[in-house]
Amino acid sequence: MNPLSEFWISIIGKLCFALQPIVNIHSGAVYGFEALLRGLEGTGFTAIHEVFDAAFAEGVLYALDYRLREKALTLFRDLDCRNGGKLFYNLDNRVAEMPDYSPGNTMLLLERLGLEPSSIVFEVSERHEFSDYDAVRKVLAQYKSQDFRIALDDFGAGFSGLQLLYFAEPDLLKIDRFFIDGIDANPRKRLFAERIVSLAHLMGVHVVAEGVETEREFHACRKIGCDLVQGYLIARPTIDVTLLSERYRLVGDLVDGDRRNNVGRKGTDAEPLISRLNPIKPVRVGEPILDVLDRFRLEDAPATIPVLDNNGECMGVLHERDFRKFVYSPFGISLLKHAASTEPFAGLLSRVPVSDVTADIRTIQELFLASSLAEGVVVYEDGKYLGFLDARSILAAASEKDLVDARDQNPLTKLPGNARLDAFMGEACENAGIVTYLCYFDFNDFKPFNDRYGFRRGDRVILLFADILRDYASRNGWFIAHIGGDDFFAGIPFQVAECEGPAGQWKTESLLREVLDRFAGSVVSFYDEKDRVNGWIEAMDRSDNLRRFPILSVSVGVLRLCVGDGLPGDAFLQPENLGEVLATLKKKAKLSRGYAYQEGIVPALTTTPPLEPITIME
Repeated sequence: MNPLSEFWISIIGKLCFALQPIVNIHSGAVYGFEALLRGLEGTGFTAIHEVFDAAFAEGVLYALDYRLREKALTLFRDLDCRNGGKLFYNLDNRVAEMPDYSPGNTMLLLERLGLEPSSIVFEVSERHEFSDYDAVRKVLAQYKSQDFRIALDDFGAGFSGLQLLYFAEPDLLKIDRFFIDGIDANPRKRLFAERIVSLAHLMGVHVVAEGVETEREFHACRKIGCDLVQGYLIARPTIDVTLLSERYRLVGDLVDGDRRNNVGRKGTDAEPLISRLNPIKPVRVGEPILDVLDRFRLEDAPATIPVLDNNGECMGVLHERDFRKFVYSPFGISLLKHAASTEPFAGLLSRVPVSDVTADIRTIQELFLASSLAEGVVVYEDGKYLGFLDARSILAAASEKDLVDARDQNPLTKLPGNARLDAFMGEACENAGIVTYLCYFDFNDFKPFNDRYGFRRGDRVILLFADILRDYASRNGWFIAHIGGDDFFAGIPFQVAECEGPAGQWKTESLLREVLDRFAGSVVSFYDEKDRVNGWIEAMDRSDNLRRFPILSVSVGVLRLCVGDGLPGDAFLQPENLGEVLATLKKKAKLSRGYAYQEGIVPALTTTPPLEPITIME
C-alpha cells in the first residue's frame, strides 16, 4: 500500500477510538462495541468525514484506513470485557477505489493480533455514495467469504438503502436515528421501523436500534422486534474502556418492568414455542463438509441443519435437498470436496428467517409465510441459537394461539374479553410509573333502544361501536376489550398522548371525543325515519313508565394512571381497585351523558355532554 506522509502519520497519532456498547435488547448482554473516532483537536480538521475526504483526495485513504483499523483492532484485543463480543468498524466504501487497495491485509492483521474474523463487523453506510456497486459487492463478498460480518449503518437515511440491502446481503442492519428519535410518540415512524424489522428478519438479518436515548424509545424498539440496541440510554461512547461492561443491568431492569407490551417470557407465546422447538444440533464453521453429508444420510436426519460461527451465532442453514445433486452424481463427492475447499460449505449456506423466542407467534408465522423457500424459522435467545421451528410446529403453535384467543373473545364482536382485560389491568398496575389512560365506555339508554327495535338491531349497534374502537386501536396502539353487553374498555398508552401533563390529557380527550362523536353521527342511521326526525323514541323505563329517550350516545370514564402523579401507596394499585374506580367514573360520565376524568385518585372531573365542546370543570 502507499506510504503515508509525516502529516498523515501525525494525524493518526492524534486520533483515538471511543467504544460504545451494542447490547441485546432483551437481556443487556453485550453483542459488540462500535469503534468511533475521537481526538480531532490539533489535527486541523473539524469533522471526522473531512479526514477521510482529504485522504481520498490524496489517494491515501486505504493506507490511512488500514492504520486506523490496526489501532481499533488492537484496542479491541486488549479489552477485558469483550468475552466473545464483536468490534463494529465503520468502513469507508471508497477504499475499494484506491489504486493501492489489495485484499487479504486485514486477515494478516487479525492473525497477528490473535482475533477471529467472525468477531469483526464492517459497517457500510448508505450515506456514502457508491460509484461502482459491482466493485463494492465484490469487496463485501470477499469479506463475507473470509467470515467477516457486514452491517448496514444508517439504514433509511438515504434513497439507496434497499439497493444496498440487496447487494450487500448483510448480517446486521442498523436503523437510522431519524426513525428512532421519538418513535414512541410517532405512529408513522413506528410503522416504517416495524416494516424494516420485518424485512430484515425475513432475510435472516438482525436489527440494531441505533441512537436510543429514552426509555420510551427503548420500549417502542423492543415492541417492534429490534434485536439489539445502542445509544446514550445504555452507555455513551467512552475512551476509558474500564467503564465498559459485559452486561448492562439497565436493560434487564427495563424489561422486568415492562409487562405492558407482553414482550417478556411471562404472558407471551415463548413457552409454547420452546416446547415445539426442534433443538437440531448445529454444525460449526470449519467442520468438514463430508461430515455434514454423513449426517444427512442418517435415517432420522433433519432436513435442515443450522450453521453457527465460533461465537454461537447462526450464519444460516444447510438444506438436505441441496446436497442431493452431489450424492447422485458420479463425481459428486469429489465435486463437493473441491467446492468446499474454495468456499465454506461449498456455497450451500442459505439465509433463513430468524426470530427471537419472545416474538409473538403471529410474527413468526408471517415471517415463515413470506419466505417461499424457507422450511422454517431459526429461533434465538439472548442472541444465541436456540432451535428450529418447522412448518408443522409453527402452524400448531398458531392454532393453539387461536384457540386460547377464541375462548376469551366476545362471541359477538370478537374483541378480547375479561381474561385479557384482567391481564392488561395487572400489567397497568405493575407499570404504573408509565402514564396510561384507562377508559370505560358505556351506552346511554341502550335498553330502551333494544326494547323499541329488538336485539338484532341492538347487536348491530354494538358491532358499530366495536368497529369504531378497532379503527382507533389499529391507528393509535390502543388495547381494547368488550366487557359484555354495551360495556367496552380501552387502554391508551402514554405514547399516544405524545406529551405529559394537561397537553397529554387534552390529546387523549380529543381522541375520545372523536370516538363519541363518530358513534353519535353513525348510530342515527339505525333509527326509523320518524324517530330520526323527532330525535327521540318512546319506550318504557325501568319503572315501567312510558318516557322519551334521546338518540343513543356513549359515555366514557377515564382514569389517568401514573404513580408519579401522587398516587398514595401500592395498596390502591390492584386490578379490582382500578375496576371499582372506573365503574364509579362511568356512572359520573353517564350522569353528564359524556365524559368523566380522574387523575390518580383525585376527585373526579366531569365534562359537558359529547355534542358540546369538552371542557373540564371542578
